[in-house]
Amino acid sequence: MITLLVVYLVKLVFFKSHLYLESQDVIKNTSLALIIAISYMQIEAVISVILANVMFINDLHNKREQRDIDDQV
Repeated sequence: MITLLVVYLVKLVFFKSHLYLESQDVIKNTSLALIIAISYMQIEAVISVILANVMFINDLHNKREQRDIDDQV
């Protein structure tokens, strides 16, 4: 949330500046690369959490099955 506010503030301040107008293509390409990198990291993190949850559920299932087998004996 704070990062978003900082980005909007920087955009507001530098949008009409000489530096922005000269290097507009570089800034846009850098921003696109940053968005792609952050999106990739976020997707990787979500997949990691999903896999951890699946492994946890499998572990619970295996423990329950083992307990049922032990109770039957």
